[in-house]
Amino acid sequence: MTSSGVRDEDFDAFLRIHAAAFLKLAYLLAGNMADAEELFQDAMATAYVRRLQVTAAMAPRAYVRQILVNTHRRRYRHKRAPELLDGHSRSPADHDVRFSQVDDRTQLGPALAQLPVGQRTVVVLRCCEDLSEKEVAALLDCGIGTVKSQLSKGLTRMRALLSADTLDISAERGYAGG
Repeated sequence: MTSSGVRDEDFDAFLRIHAAAFLKLAYLLAGNMADAEELFQDAMATAYVRRLQVTAAMAPRAYVRQILVNTHRRRYRHKRAPELLDGHSRSPADHDVRFSQVDDRTQLGPALAQLPVGQRTVVVLRCCEDLSEKEVAALLDCGIGTVKSQLSKGLTRMRALLSADTLDISAERGYAGG
């Protein structure tokens, strides 16, 4: 047991259970596996430092997700040019059933990478993490209108980048085009 009263083994077990989901989120946010691994490591280091708050939180997974998203936002705040996803077969997105409508999953990553960071973040949180607009707004500390606007613009851009036959995110989530 540590001086904070939190057993490191309990925290380690929590991270082992959720590490793949956090790494997948980092990959979708960062745009390539190298940056995703670095983002993941930085966020998990912060989570470790805050392990007392993580384990005491009503929703520890959401608490660590917030750390990950905030780390990403700080890191990429001034980055304008999106990087192309590297397309390595070890991509966490390769195994996600939510992308089952994509015939060629190699198209999803590059399309996401072409979105501005804000739009990409909202699309990933809303469509991949399945958070509500209210949850995304709270996570990003912005208004629901901003989430809706960023989501609409992001999905419109994704539709333009991907053929209608390849992916229709709006059908999966029940959106009516904006």
